[in-house]
Parts: sequence; structure tokens; C-alpha cells
Amino acid sequence: MGRTKVIPDKFTTKYESAVAFGLALEVYGSERQDALLCLVGKYSPGFLVEGKKYVGEMGEKTRVIKINFDHTKEKAKD
Repeated sequence: MGRTKVIPDKFTTKYESAVAFGLALEVYGSERQDALLCLVGKYSPGFLVEGKKYVGEMGEKTRVIKINFDHTKEKAKD
């Protein structure tokens, strides 16, 4: 999803998109810390020790929003 291509001579665009529907809630405590550590593991896997320290120091200053998805709608135009 998310690929686009402008077609200048046709005055249009090829696209893919998705819209998610659900309830968004802020999470706190260990759930917030676990979510932040998952992000460290995904985006900075070579720095897990440093990331854990950073989350411990900065985690309280970071908001984490969890979205409980009800459904999605996708569309595309070729």
C-alpha cells in the first residue's frame, strides 16, 4: 500500500491507500515502556542496551497511542 505514480499526460495519479477505523487510547506504565522498547528493537537493533537506557530516561516524556482497529477501507486506482 501507499505507492503512487503521477501520470502527467493523463492528468491523473495511480495510487493505493488505506483508512483505518477504531478507537485510539493513550497507554501508560509498562505497556508504554514495552511499546517503546519494541520500536527500539525494530529501528535500532544494534543499540538495544543504549535504547533501553534512553527509554528509561525519556519514556515519561513520550506519548504512546494504541489504536484498536475495528475495520479498514482500502482503495486503489490504476
